[in-house]
Amino acid sequence: MGIDDESSGVRLPTFDGTDAKWHVWKAKFVAYACYKGFEGILNGDEVSPGERDSVGVKIVPSNNDEKRVKRNNTVAYASLIMACKSGPFGYVNGARSEEFPNGNAKEAWDKLVSTYASRTA
Repeated sequence: MGIDDESSGVRLPTFDGTDAKWHVWKAKFVAYACYKGFEGILNGDEVSPGERDSVGVKIVPSNNDEKRVKRNNTVAYASLIMACKSGPFGYVNGARSEEFPNGNAKEAWDKLVSTYASRTA
């Protein structure tokens, strides 16, 4: 069961924390992220202004890039909050940072992946 996207009929896949459902849910959520345009947040291609590159230099995106990243983070985080029930909800709800005090989608995604991928490997 999922949540309808009123404009397209695309359903947000929900995850109840069942290990056996992790891989299917993850694939569906990544597909949903691609459809909604926030997959770059999940895979790390879109970086926030507070992040640093591989040698530790602070990344300073343009204003338009920063606005896009913030918007995509908001959509990604809201989608994760709505998609996750009970157990996994705690990993998402606890993912906050100084830059994203209302929710850091990349941090939430990474917590879900590290938790469930290791349990289902």
